Amino acid sequence: ALDCLSLEPAPGPAIESAGTGQFESIVSLFGKLARKAAAAPCVTFGGRTLSRREFLDKATMAAMALRQMGVQQGDPVCLWLDRSLEMVPAIFGSWMAGAAFVPLDPQAPEDRMADIISDLGDPLVVLQPDLMEGRSLRLARTMELSELFQENSAIGELPPISASDAAYIIYTSGSTGKPKGVVVEHGPMSNLATWIGQEIFLPLEDNVKEAWIPPF
Repeated sequence: ALDCLSLEPAPGPAIESAGTGQFESIVSLFGKLARKAAAAPCVTFGGRTLSRREFLDKATMAAMALRQMGVQQGDPVCLWLDRSLEMVPAIFGSWMAGAAFVPLDPQAPEDRMADIISDLGDPLVVLQPDLMEGRSLRLARTMELSELFQENSAIGELPPISASDAAYIIYTSGSTGKPKGVVVEHGPMSNLATWIGQEIFLPLEDNVKEAWIPPF
């Protein structure tokens, strides 16, 4: 199972919805946690663990790699991945790059994936190569997951994140036609993370076990 430590309550007033008051992104919230306890465990999978600092370093590398691939603020980036330790910093890195990640179900039929990719205008697809085995899906722009985390000397400026920026795009089942993309913005996502920290009061020693697959 994949475990992620909960976000502790953010200091000060509750974060409000996009355009209605104070906003702090998930990236900023986690950055504060990483600075407070850099060595604390953050993500565990398959017997491997990343500390908060290691997680943030990996996510930053991923963000820089995506920017070098031409990803601009607001661009969709498809993540065609099975659960892994690297999946979470890949998602986080897409946010740091200013992109909206689009999860692709590794078990989805090819026609569904083709519809989604076409609807997005042939975006960059970050994938695990083994998921392509036995498939004939044509992808215009791809990047292997491992390429996100290669040491890179290039240092660039990452864009700021606003409440109205898209965080991710989830597609409907398409049971009544072609799948339709639903955009989730950073504002509501930060609201949810802050509410969990303030109302559920999970201590930092507790874990939240992820039982869902990435597309959901």
